[in-house]
Amino acid sequence: SATSAAVNVTVNPLPTATISPSGPTTFCSGGSVTLTAPAQANVKYEWFQGVTPVGTNSNTYTASASGSYTVKVTNTITTCTDTSPATVVTVNNTPTVTLNAPGPYTFCQNGSQVISVTDESALGVTYQWYNGITAIPGATSYTYTATTTGQYKVVASYPAAAGGCSATSATVNVTVNPLPTVTVAPAGPIAGCAGDVIVLTATSQAGMNYQWYNGVTPVGTNTNTYSATTSGNYSVVVTNPTTTCSAPSNVVAVTITPIPDVTLNAAGPYTFCQGGSQVISVPAQAGASYQWYNGATAVGTNSNSYTATTSGTYTVVVTFTATTCKATSAPVSVTVNPLPTATISPSGPTTFCSGGSVTLTAPAQANVKYEWFQDATPVGTNSNTYTASASGSYTVKVTNTITNCTDTSPATVVTVNNTPTVTLNAPGPYTFCQNGSQVISVTDESALGVTY
Repeated sequence: SATSAAVNVTVNPLPTATISPSGPTTFCSGGSVTLTAPAQANVKYEWFQGVTPVGTNSNTYTASASGSYTVKVTNTITTCTDTSPATVVTVNNTPTVTLNAPGPYTFCQNGSQVISVTDESALGVTYQWYNGITAIPGATSYTYTATTTGQYKVVASYPAAAGGCSATSATVNVTVNPLPTVTVAPAGPIAGCAGDVIVLTATSQAGMNYQWYNGVTPVGTNTNTYSATTSGNYSVVVTNPTTTCSAPSNVVAVTITPIPDVTLNAAGPYTFCQGGSQVISVPAQAGASYQWYNGATAVGTNSNSYTATTSGTYTVVVTFTATTCKATSAPVSVTVNPLPTATISPSGPTTFCSGGSVTLTAPAQANVKYEWFQDATPVGTNSNTYTASASGSYTVKVTNTITNCTDTSPATVVTVNNTPTVTLNAPGPYTFCQNGSQVISVTDESALGVTY
């Protein structure tokens, strides 16, 4: 037998190829886990996600994507190599919470702002909106309509079966400015008459801008009062110039009804003589009442005309009884000139014997002319006296030469009685002897009742 020479065999150990994760290997997107192989001298490291190289020359690798991770460890002296068992990393999806618009939003009370993120509800994602730290009851959609001031965000969550990952959106600041308040007084409804001015007053906060409306038609701006002169439905919109928030007032119904027609039949002035008259009138109108005045004194009612017989300034107030709307006419001046005095004063008896007379006298008056009449026959002019010597009915017509006003006196009856005839049949003288005679006679009027 024979024995060979000795052969030296050296078995180099493999480097240690294990992976220790720094934490859970299942997490949500955006997270990571550090995978660590034991630190060893003279060793190089090659990391793989599946069969894809993902990192070298470090005993650690930070995994942020799903995959089956291994590390190949090689002793650079012995070239001995070992590969670790796989460590499976699972990265679950995180909901998308990018806002449609980041804000901030500012709007007025009663306005709203829709805030939303991408709708992933089909993937099982659920949503809860918050104002600050307070969950908003019932706000469980990918979209939310904000109507109040606050700081809004949404928490979106996958179900546990899908990893249960959640994400919180950025905060959206929403500011809701209050509306101004405004009330118009009087509240109405208001009834007025043509020519009336209805002053409407709006009460609001200081510093507001005002726009008045009749229905939808703008009628006045930049003041808290408006003077309405026509029928309509009036309101005002008040705007805060700082926030531009506006609010409408209550609506005030104004009804302006016509006033009566007080157009005079003639404007005057009128001048006439005592005993004359002037009819003044306005148009007759259904449902109207009339009150005439001379100055401030009521002189006639319930007629659209009035017959003036005295001097004065006449007006009429016409009122529609249904609406109480009234109007006053222009004044009408009426001057009634007095008649001159036409009376006769006889100087003595107006019955006397033929051959007698009586002086008839009318009062002496300035600016007056006189016309005397015996019955209807003119017998004298231009004197306030007349001497009547014949029977008759005497009157005097007296005329004011300035006003032309005329009056005729009552008649004064003058009666001139006959005087018996006493004319002698022969006037004499007669001379005769004693025992002679002479017949002396006058006309025989004894049949007329004359006595001798």
